[in-house]
Amino acid sequence: VLRSSVDRDLEGGAELLESPRAVNEEALRTPREALDRGKRLFALPPEEHNHRPIAMAWNSKALLATFGSAGQLRIWDTAGTRVAAVPVPGKAKGVSVVWLDWDSSGEELVLCVPGSGLWIWTEADGIEALLSAGASAEVSFAQFSRTQAGVLGLGTTKGDIFLYARGRTKGLEKQDGGRHSAVPIPGIRTADDQIVCGDWLRNGSLALASGCRLKVSEPITARRPVWKTFSKFRVHKMQSKIPAHKLVSQGPYSASPTIVKVSNTEPPFIAMNLGDKVMTVMDHAGLYREEGFFVPPYQGSIVYFDWLPGHILVIGLSNGYIIVVNVPLLLVSRESKAAPQAAADRAPTRNKQNAMVTTRIFDSYMSDLKVSPEGRLCVLGDSSVKALSISVDKRTQHTEVRIDVEFRLPFKADVGTFVRNMAWGPDGIIAVTSNVGHVFNSSPSDAAEGPAGGLQARMRRGSCRVAARAWCPAAVGGERLWYARGGWRCGSGACGWTAAE
Repeated sequence: VLRSSVDRDLEGGAELLESPRAVNEEALRTPREALDRGKRLFALPPEEHNHRPIAMAWNSKALLATFGSAGQLRIWDTAGTRVAAVPVPGKAKGVSVVWLDWDSSGEELVLCVPGSGLWIWTEADGIEALLSAGASAEVSFAQFSRTQAGVLGLGTTKGDIFLYARGRTKGLEKQDGGRHSAVPIPGIRTADDQIVCGDWLRNGSLALASGCRLKVSEPITARRPVWKTFSKFRVHKMQSKIPAHKLVSQGPYSASPTIVKVSNTEPPFIAMNLGDKVMTVMDHAGLYREEGFFVPPYQGSIVYFDWLPGHILVIGLSNGYIIVVNVPLLLVSRESKAAPQAAADRAPTRNKQNAMVTTRIFDSYMSDLKVSPEGRLCVLGDSSVKALSISVDKRTQHTEVRIDVEFRLPFKADVGTFVRNMAWGPDGIIAVTSNVGHVFNSSPSDAAEGPAGGLQARMRRGSCRVAARAWCPAAVGGERLWYARGGWRCGSGACGWTAAE
């Protein structure tokens, strides 16, 4: 239930926390039985995209879209067969910034190349231009709704918001509300009103961030594609508390956000970075007190972050670390007056060290981190993909990180070459790209098989063993399933969930 609109400053505590050091600076070792498990599906050679970085996106119908410097939109199936090759009008070649995203139905694809154009592609109608080359130069964010098929949100360098709904709007429609405007803060930010990032909530609301504020809309539907602001947060007070002297050796620290991610839980929480070393967490209704923390320079820069079930935030860092944040416990440990009561009931301790845990996953570097719609976590780095499981003990709030699968890619990193990013596809497919145009598609885990699949056979080797990647659908906090006496049971022993053979 939406309450009245919120307008407030993000402030947090008296000072920002520092994320903890890793318990062990050596990278977490992969169990022998977890090495190179999985199935290679298909790979695209770098020649396919002129040895340049590409944008890619899987849809719910098992089609992969790629776009690169060749200036051609290409659609592939899971066998690696090219099912469509669409020449993109204009001079969309040699580009470095591309927005490529499918809608929730898997029917529509948006491609935006700022300065070249913005197009919608469907198999039935082909490619259709929504913005000209000149107008597209102002686009700084474009993404389809998670739940409303055909609804597209767009932000610009001038702080304006546009919405598109196929069959409902006449192209992109500029919104009267929600515009971002900026105020400069010396040494922290310029007067930048550009919308730089955003994310869709499960209820159809859209969260958009600029250098000075975060705004969340009321639910936007295909029948009523109109922006009405529900919450807005000004970030200057949080930015003013950033200890820049601890983060950069010289010059100002850039505190503009680049990523916003919204949890799928109730109540939903929003995570946003302020530059490459500072994080802040809040809820979209402004009911709970926000908190902020910074990453020490030796751990690297924030490459990506996402949410797991149970209000668990996972942050990937460029030097191979992840930070796991138990958000309810973080709020309780900082004595937030409005922390969710359910979270308070689950937290017998207020030890803030338990709220954040740092673990090194890779020896050299990490380039991406992604959580699937089903809640499976994979990280990318050192020419390999690792599937991780994270569990939180309900009694002690102790967090444990394990590597369930390590899938080594057929890619040899060299000076100037590296694996770049990844994306989840349907049925547990992971697509990985390199900075020179490789595309690797594999299924690094059999999580998609579920309790009735291949996991059962392996679990029969012992009387009771934890499932490698099976998660309880009822428990909150990422409880594992256990196989014993012919059935599956929740590891917490509290929720009572069971499943027979």
